[in-house]
Amino acid sequence: MNILDRACLFSLEQQHLELILNWRNQERIRNLMYNHQVITWNEHKEWYKKYLLNESVMVKIFYLDDQPLGVLTINEIDYKNRKCSWGFYIGDENAPKGIGKVMGYLGLRFIFDSLEMNKVCAEVLDFNKKSEKFHRDLYFSKEGTLREHLLRDDKYINVMLMSLLEQEWNLHSKHLENNIKGMII
Repeated sequence: MNILDRACLFSLEQQHLELILNWRNQERIRNLMYNHQVITWNEHKEWYKKYLLNESVMVKIFYLDDQPLGVLTINEIDYKNRKCSWGFYIGDENAPKGIGKVMGYLGLRFIFDSLEMNKVCAEVLDFNKKSEKFHRDLYFSKEGTLREHLLRDDKYINVMLMSLLEQEWNLHSKHLENNIKGMII
């Protein structure tokens, strides 16, 4: 069975909250976020309440074989200008190698095909070379750098701006899909 038949995205529900808080607070994940502090349960519940009221944000839980493995956030959804931003992480430390590419593909397919966006934007902390490579593997292009954009532990961090346009997605998505279908996980 092809891996795309085994993978899907589900909308965030209250039943996912404890799981994604545990994932998000893992050092390997939070150190790659704008906010790298540990999040409390009360802070997390407040975030969820605000999320439910915010029509410009969607959160999807990535599943493979009925197992939740990661989180995809689509934010700053602007239907008028057909653009949005995204963020994601694989939370399950035991997730199969390469599974992020499957989640990324499903997320982009949802953004371009279901939400009908023309552009998806990403912000990558300059020290996160793995995320930069991931985006390039999904055919994102660098748009620029926000210099000394984030102050963390008395050190300024640059943030790379990347994006993917619908026309680029249409050009490359079939190749990406074929690569993913050939993955053995």
